[in-house]
Amino acid sequence: MSERDDDRLCGLFYPDKLKYKPGYAPVDYSYVHKELKKTGVTGKLFWEEYRARCEKDGVSACSYITFAKNYKKFTADKNYTSHIEHKLGLEIEVYWSGPATSYTEPDTGERITAYLFAATMPCSQISYVEAAAGMDEKAWLSCHVNMFRFFGGTPVKVVCDNLKTAVTPHPKRGEIILNEAYLSLGQYYSVAIMPAGVKKPKRKADAEGSAGKTAAAVIAKLRNDTFPSLAALNAGIRKAVKEFNDKTFRKPPEHL
Repeated sequence: MSERDDDRLCGLFYPDKLKYKPGYAPVDYSYVHKELKKTGVTGKLFWEEYRARCEKDGVSACSYITFAKNYKKFTADKNYTSHIEHKLGLEIEVYWSGPATSYTEPDTGERITAYLFAATMPCSQISYVEAAAGMDEKAWLSCHVNMFRFFGGTPVKVVCDNLKTAVTPHPKRGEIILNEAYLSLGQYYSVAIMPAGVKKPKRKADAEGSAGKTAAAVIAKLRNDTFPSLAALNAGIRKAVKEFNDKTFRKPPEHL
């Protein structure tokens, strides 16, 4: 009789003595649940940090799918409510990203700053990034049109920050009003545009987090490349964003 058969018999007669041991480093899901309550922290981010720690320690890490399923089971067993819940295709969050990049004028050698428009689909974390010459209204609207083309359609709603290219000046309290051009764009595409509430940064946490992460990845990827025009820069960005999305996308389990 083989050792495996012995283990099987032992499991039949003494199930408490032979417990399944996963082949990866354990995850403290009570700590995960606590961290997910913090602004900008997502299940995907926490799993990436967990995987990096496992690689550093030379141990195996569970897959993101396993991590998500186990966290869902943990919250169900504890009767907790998961921190983040998004539905596929429901919304896109848009933002002018803090990091900027540049291209070089070939005749003068002058480096010209370009500003990054970033968008994310919260459920899948698939992102779109485009460089613009400025952060004015025309660039803002043009980036939206290109974003819809990139995603192959429009969501139910777009969530944006309270920036001047999106909303009119508003009182400290009261309704936030979209500017006329942005409102017209939403009506044309039959999209509900919803600015984040005043002093409610959690509404834009995914957009800022994804924008910062994606923009940083794009800038790092292109840091040694020189582009003679804004169009050439955007061609490089499209390639870098595709690689970023292909690398990071996984089918999103529920509640993460």
